[in-house]
Amino acid sequence: MDQGSWVRLGRIFALGLAAISAIVLWALYGAFWARGATRSQGALLVTGILCPFVVTISVFQITKLVRGVYERRTARQLAHSRVSKLRDEVLLGPRGHPIGVRIRYSVAYEDGLNDLRYSPFATVHLNDPMGNLLVRKKEVSPAAEGRYERREYQFTEDHVPIFTSASLIFPESKDSCIRWPNQDQRTAALQSPPQHYQIIVEPYRRQSETTNEYALKTFYEGALREGAKECR
Repeated sequence: MDQGSWVRLGRIFALGLAAISAIVLWALYGAFWARGATRSQGALLVTGILCPFVVTISVFQITKLVRGVYERRTARQLAHSRVSKLRDEVLLGPRGHPIGVRIRYSVAYEDGLNDLRYSPFATVHLNDPMGNLLVRKKEVSPAAEGRYERREYQFTEDHVPIFTSASLIFPESKDSCIRWPNQDQRTAALQSPPQHYQIIVEPYRRQSETTNEYALKTFYEGALREGAKECR
């Protein structure tokens, strides 16, 4: 279970304790009242009111401390991990035509990584007119089951332009239409020259440029050869 799950469970546990403590103390208060123990009524009344708040605040403070421990451990684990072997290549569609960029990189975890919310991911930036590429698929080898162990992992990410048809992103989709935000962006994208894209690997902020140059027109023509089409 990750840190967030423990915090949520802690809150539920706190509310449960508060409810139980209120019920028990008010039951005791009722018993003392029925027996006429007047000297204890004031103390029981104050305790019955304050106990749920004390219990709730105490448990919340404990969960805060636990969260702090998790955060410090995660920060240490990220500080002791390193990215290497960052490289790029043309992404080919099912029929062998270029439709995007494939990014490969490795991450070595010296202390492992327990919180998978901090799993690495790459973003691919290019100059206008189309902005960032979209992530089509991501794979990690060996597979991470609940956490990253103390070893090196290989990551592969496929990125495609935003105009790529849904059928080339999701194999189950039958939507083969190329989608352009507007006609001006279509014209600008198809006329844009080949360029080196910028890669950023998060959460490490590792920046690099692609070794190869890529052109959006090449990916557009490749998508057409893969079965995509212009739809009006």
